[in-house]
Amino acid sequence: MRRDRKLFNYLVIIPIMPEKSEKSPILLIQPKTGSWDVMGARLPQGLLSIAALPHMHGYPVKIFDQRMEQDWQKRLLEVLAQKPIVVAMSVMTGKQIQYALEVSQFVKDHSSAKIVWGGIHPTLFPDQTIAHRLIDMVLMYDGEFSFLELIHALEKGGSLKNIKGLCWKDKGVSVKNPERPFANDLEQIPELPYNLVDMNKYYGLNLTGQRSMVQTVL
Repeated sequence: MRRDRKLFNYLVIIPIMPEKSEKSPILLIQPKTGSWDVMGARLPQGLLSIAALPHMHGYPVKIFDQRMEQDWQKRLLEVLAQKPIVVAMSVMTGKQIQYALEVSQFVKDHSSAKIVWGGIHPTLFPDQTIAHRLIDMVLMYDGEFSFLELIHALEKGGSLKNIKGLCWKDKGVSVKNPERPFANDLEQIPELPYNLVDMNKYYGLNLTGQRSMVQTVL
């Protein structure tokens, strides 16, 4: 007697995993501010603002707050092991410059990442700031769009000449690009990525609000 053989068709489903991001890590550092720190650890609003566009474009952004780390050198060394392509920090005039230089020296000693300074002091004194041996680049005024363009240029090995609002060094010679006009459409700037920080660690007076444009009519 012939035995009938049943044939079974199997459908094999292979899940398609999302493509692994090849974008370079970005490290943003909030230096200590000295006596201002006794007023409380306020949110690093400037870093959150500069992180918004890279974060939206899929870059892995890390915010490192020196004020929150007792053994900051050990913790920063762990972060630098991720090989960020750029390390940027916001700096005010005063005691914070000393802490920012200390952090910049540590980064230079343990990383090949480019060091970028932005904030009030570099904006007021860009020529003085870019002249320092530890600082590779300076972003003047609002740097959200300039910073994203800078990241793209560093990733692709592109030219820095057309990035407005940027000071940089060309074979050791300081170059100051034209200033970037204020953005006409603030809707192009996404919401601040508060998920990049631990909100429970911050206390004291936090001044938050919306950016607006003021137009003077003569």
